[in-house]
Amino acid sequence: EKDLDIVLIGTPDHWHALTMIAAVEAGADVYVQKPISVDVVEGQAMVAAARKHGRVVQVGTQRRSTPHLVEARDRVIREGLLGKIGLVEVCCYYDMCIHMLDMVRWMLGLGWPKRIGSAGGILVQTKEKANIPDTQTATFEFDEFPVVWTHRTWGNAPDPDYPWAAFFYGEKGTLKASVHRYEFIPTGKRTPTITGRVVVVDKYPEDRTERDLELHAAEANREHQRDFLRAIASRSRPVADIEEGYISSASCILANIAMKLGRTLAWDAQAQRVVGDDEANRLLRRPYRRPWVHPEVG
Repeated sequence: EKDLDIVLIGTPDHWHALTMIAAVEAGADVYVQKPISVDVVEGQAMVAAARKHGRVVQVGTQRRSTPHLVEARDRVIREGLLGKIGLVEVCCYYDMCIHMLDMVRWMLGLGWPKRIGSAGGILVQTKEKANIPDTQTATFEFDEFPVVWTHRTWGNAPDPDYPWAAFFYGEKGTLKASVHRYEFIPTGKRTPTITGRVVVVDKYPEDRTERDLELHAAEANREHQRDFLRAIASRSRPVADIEEGYISSASCILANIAMKLGRTLAWDAQAQRVVGDDEANRLLRRPYRRPWVHPEVG
């Protein structure tokens, strides 16, 4: 169809790229789920298509619109309460590094990592047929400090308030931020001095009865959609613009490539290539099954 205003893409991940590109070519603005793609070149082509056709594309990384995380960024990070940050740790008890890495990049204003390494594999669920690691650690080296992500798929989180979370370690204190709450603990203190948590908005009583709804995501999703609509109205870039989604998605894909090859990768953000590693660069794209054709930049 050629008369669509907005296209919402919630397909399986491997259909995101072709659908988004077709939508912007048809003149639609797009809300696409994360990760935006399953290989790096797909993501490059998606950014290029959005820019070429002048469309607004919001990625469903709604942590950027989560009210208590916006508050944590403004009250703790932007106020300089952490001081110099030396390390950020990210954890997920599901295979969703894209969400938490993107949250950290947004809260700290980070761009591309310069080096990416990863190790892990199917170490626990050895009888499962799915080719997805149940244990993985990835290190994203930024100019300022490393961000280290760990993934586990068994048991319960040590702290039920922090199953999907980031821990920011600064010289003046530690910020713990999750999908449920945040706490700032100054150095030398045992208890937090600033806290915040998810607030369920009573304006939407259906949140409490909707089947399988994650309450912690309800208001975040609403704010994310509002940001998308504001960007459409003003023809500006939304908080989770396609390029930001590409950086976070591609960084995770590069971590998987690093784990597959068993070596750390140096990433050239300007050239959009792995430095001095032809084998890794061949893995930036995957083969498509016929009759589908892999998208290219331009």
